[in-house]
Amino acid sequence: MNEKTQRLFFALWPSQQERKAVVDASLAVTGQSSGRVIPRQNLHITLHFIGQANDELKACLHTAAQSTSGKAFKLTLDQFGYFRRAKTFWLGPKTIPAALVALHRDLGDALSPCGFQREQREYQPHVSLIRKCSGAMSSQHGVATPCSLNWTVNEFVLLESVSVEQGVRYRVIERYPLT
Repeated sequence: MNEKTQRLFFALWPSQQERKAVVDASLAVTGQSSGRVIPRQNLHITLHFIGQANDELKACLHTAAQSTSGKAFKLTLDQFGYFRRAKTFWLGPKTIPAALVALHRDLGDALSPCGFQREQREYQPHVSLIRKCSGAMSSQHGVATPCSLNWTVNEFVLLESVSVEQGVRYRVIERYPLT
C-alpha cells in the first residue's frame, strides 16, 4: 500500500497587490524571455524546501512552524539577478533584513527534529521570475530596469506544490503570523 505524500516547502507569500507590482516591474525583462515565465499566482520567496512529506512529517513540520516566532518586517526587492547553473532569472533584495535572516535560521532550527537538514549554501532570498532562460537573455537583461518594490512581510506559509496540466500550482496549506 502506497502512502500518500505531498511536495511541501515554506515560503513568504506575497499579496495580490505585491504580485502585480513584481510582474509590472519585471515585464520589460520577462516579456522578452527565452525561458518559462513563472505564473503570477506562483510568485513567492522560498524559506525552506522540504520535498515529499507524509501526514506524520507534515504534522511535525506544522508543530515546528508554530513554535517559530518572528517579527514582521519590510522587504525591499530592488535587484535583478541570474542563477547561471539553474538558468533562473530572479528579483530579490540587495540587503537582506535581519528579521528575515533570523526567520530563516529559526525555522530551520525548529524543523531539525523533523529530520530536516538545512542547505549548506548561503541563503539568498529571491522571487524566481523565469526558469530555463538562456545566458544571452540573462546577460542582456541581468542588470535590467532598476526597481524598488516594498513588501510588508507579516506571515510565512507552508505550501504544497501540485502538478497540473500547465506545470505546477502552489497551494497554501497553513499560515503562520509574524508579530
